[in-house]
Amino acid sequence: TKMRRIAPILLALALSGCNEPISADQDTIGGMPQVHLETYTLRQELKLESLQTTRVGAGQLKVVMPVRNLMDWDLKIHYKYYFYKGGQIVEGPSTSVPMTIPRKGSDQIEFTSLSAVDDFRVEIFEGH
Repeated sequence: TKMRRIAPILLALALSGCNEPISADQDTIGGMPQVHLETYTLRQELKLESLQTTRVGAGQLKVVMPVRNLMDWDLKIHYKYYFYKGGQIVEGPSTSVPMTIPRKGSDQIEFTSLSAVDDFRVEIFEGH
């Protein structure tokens, strides 16, 4: 039947979506394609606010991203970041940076490249 022919296609489409990065949820701005969350749970627990990038020194890229814990408990996360130039990773991954955000509190993720780069990516994980 028709369903038997399309079932493998539907299964392949469903499974292919499992490996896509989870975009972060934001309070006030549109998508943040450079920010990837490990789990959908983090999307409910963590709010990312207005991401700021500036050039410092000899053209290094400085990234500052305020984060807010929406939960009634301390939220333990860790993150890694990468910097790109010409579409290639030129710095990273960084060592894992642990962070504890107090219940209903705020903090910020901040990092700076060592050289002039085009873009960045940050990956946020649960726990330390």
